[in-house]
Amino acid sequence: MNAHHAQSQLLNAPQKNALRISLMLVEKGMLEVERLLAVGEYHGLLFRIIDDVNEDTRTSIRQLIHEVLKIIRELKDRFQLDEEVERKSRAIFGKAPLLWEIVTGTDAGRLRGYGEIYPGLKEVLDPSIAQLCCISGYT
Repeated sequence: MNAHHAQSQLLNAPQKNALRISLMLVEKGMLEVERLLAVGEYHGLLFRIIDDVNEDTRTSIRQLIHEVLKIIRELKDRFQLDEEVERKSRAIFGKAPLLWEIVTGTDAGRLRGYGEIYPGLKEVLDPSIAQLCCISGYT
């Protein structure tokens, strides 16, 4: 039995799966940081991400990402961890219910939890919240 095969047997199936998932989440996080570094500034309607990372920090972060990914690659090989295949459609549609749940939590009745609400807020806010929910199909 070779050393690689022996090391891969150090973990039972649930342990191997837990390790794979943890490493996959770290890898996804590192790739998201790398994407943020590459994009620079961007914005939406209610947010703006400014690029305040200087070149020295950018270089250090990229080196850190490289080293993290190198270790993850070594662990993948050492423990013969399987690659997870995820469909883009699943990733997209998996986020939607959470987003719509957040929207439903911002109607006037639920905002009362943050303090007294202005009379008439329900009539002004709730129709737009309901419209967002209807567009999403989430009611």
